[in-house]
This record gives sequence, structure tokens and C-alpha cells, in this order.
Amino acid sequence: MDHIVYEPYSKNTSLIIQKYEDNILDGFIPTKTDIDSIQITQERHKQIPFSFEVTQDMVDTLACAESLDQYYTDIEPVYTNTKIIGTRVYKGKCVICMSSRYTKIKLKCSHIFHRKCIQQWSNWKQTCPTCQDPL
Repeated sequence: MDHIVYEPYSKNTSLIIQKYEDNILDGFIPTKTDIDSIQITQERHKQIPFSFEVTQDMVDTLACAESLDQYYTDIEPVYTNTKIIGTRVYKGKCVICMSSRYTKIKLKCSHIFHRKCIQQWSNWKQTCPTCQDPL
């Protein structure tokens, strides 16, 4: 991977290498934004190639994550303005966000969600995320 490295080159190169090493030990690769944010910036710069060895599992995971990011970025909602009907409840946990805070609704299938969570879900699927009953 190539990065633009600013003067002082040796100090910034050391910072970049340390960032990669720390993040690879933690199981992920830093983004370009991560790398750019740690450098001492000056006007003079040059492009320097960096290469690091990572496990095949990490390569596979990154490839999958990038393709999923692109998939969810490109996806358009299928349904809009779906009216979700349910009973207001205060107890229970929303199975989408796993939070028990705030008022939720109980669908006719008895599953509990925050209205906002189930409304967002309904833009893509018209079924309960838990049991697949129609909303």
C-alpha cells in the first residue's frame, strides 16, 4: 500500500509503521484516514510504499467486509412508508438494537422492537425479523 508521507520523513514513517503493527496485532488494518491523522504534516511530501504481512484470515475478512460495505452503500430501500401496527410496551428488549431503553411496540406476533428500529427494517423487508410473519 502506498501512503503520502510528509516531512520529517523518518519520524512520520516510524509513526505509520507503528500504527500498522499495533492495528495488525489487534486484528485489523488501519484506514487511509487513520494513517493521515497521525502524521506531522508539512508542505513537502513524497509517496512511499509500505508492505506488511498479514494472515490469510485477515485478508479474507477484509475482502468480505469491503464487499459488504459496498453492498450496503449501494442498496436502495425496497419499501417506503410502511405503517407498523403494534401495542405500546415499556418492558422487554428490542431484538434489532438489543436495547431495553425507551418505549417499544409489540407486534401481533408478540415480538418487541423500538418503533424506529422496526420502521428502518421495514424499508427492506416486510416481515418480522424474528419469525418472518408479515408486518
